[in-house]
Amino acid sequence: MEGYVLLDAGGTEIKSAAFSDTGRRLDEIHSAPSHAREDREKILGNLLDVIAREKQVLEAGVYRLGTVGMAFPGPFDYPNGISHIRGLDKYDAIDGVALEGALKSIPGQDVLAPDVRFFFRHDVDSFALGTAAREPACAGGRTICLAIGTGTGSAFLEEGRLVKKGKGAPDDGWIYPFPFRGGIIDDWVSVRGLAKLTAGAGFPAGTSGKDLSRLASEGNRQADAVWEKFGRIIAEALGPFIASFRPDRLVLGGQISKAEKYFGSGIRKQYPELEILVISDTTEYILEGLLASGRENPETRGSGGNA
Repeated sequence: MEGYVLLDAGGTEIKSAAFSDTGRRLDEIHSAPSHAREDREKILGNLLDVIAREKQVLEAGVYRLGTVGMAFPGPFDYPNGISHIRGLDKYDAIDGVALEGALKSIPGQDVLAPDVRFFFRHDVDSFALGTAAREPACAGGRTICLAIGTGTGSAFLEEGRLVKKGKGAPDDGWIYPFPFRGGIIDDWVSVRGLAKLTAGAGFPAGTSGKDLSRLASEGNRQADAVWEKFGRIIAEALGPFIASFRPDRLVLGGQISKAEKYFGSGIRKQYPELEILVISDTTEYILEGLLASGRENPETRGSGGNA
């Protein structure tokens, strides 16, 4: 019997798990440093180590490693498994590298047999598909998924399926490159955008979102004001897409979403009819969406194919 090894490759950590041929998770989700700022050899070796660990879990359950699926942030050539991430303080050293071939050709590696299949997915697409699978409300109607982190990750769903073009959604479901406030949305609906607001309010350099939440919880009005402004900016950035796509709900994912109780009012005031769902820990959703992608589209999984 063949099983799956699935990876959520973030800029700080790689979350991974092994799954049976029927889609049953065989162990707890593991976390390892991504070493995303290291050189090519270190990044590839680390990915192989993560796969090797999950392969051991498969073999303990009497499964053979048949498929490796990876969720990666963009820009990325998903059909061919080639990262084009550069200048984002992560994975620069594997820009242009075809990951399947590079991993299989590491000297002396015995983790990946030649016939092991690979597929790659955008991380927020996987999150959206996992949300549709796990949250009944998101399996119907129209949903915008927004993952706010180092950048603005987004995906659009209609009746539980990704909308990549048309129907009021932007191409690929990506809002990050659209012009906004003298730059692009990615500059503002992100950790960088929050940092601009924090600095502009006079907080010391290095004040994090976590720090700002703590201050807000202690009644700091200045911190409250920063969060409320951040929420208004999110609402402003989403405006054209809410008008064109007409979603029933907004799903907020990622660590910054933990502070939704401080910035969510800025969104709700603008769109009182919009249901808002917060999923701060996206890992299980990403892995479930990735698994569904691989299992439903087996014909596209070979040679680095995108499910």
